[in-house]
Amino acid sequence: EVTMSGLISSYRTQRGHRAPWVLAVPKVLLNTVAWLGDRMPALPVGSDTLMMLAAGSSGNGDKFTKLLGHTPRSYREFLHD
Repeated sequence: EVTMSGLISSYRTQRGHRAPWVLAVPKVLLNTVAWLGDRMPALPVGSDTLMMLAAGSSGNGDKFTKLLGHTPRSYREFLHD
């Protein structure tokens, strides 16, 4: 499983930068923001968005591999070359 901070850190170090500082946001604060977002459409996150982020996403990569014509690289090597 890859966290957002791990992904961003990997991209930064692949580009020769230092890893970013990471600030964990307590779930109670995220839930409060999502609750507000449900009532204020201008906010970028609501409870549906928060549930989708928590669920994650993965799937069969066979069609993507066929489209690329080769096996996709790991995120740890994505920016090399």
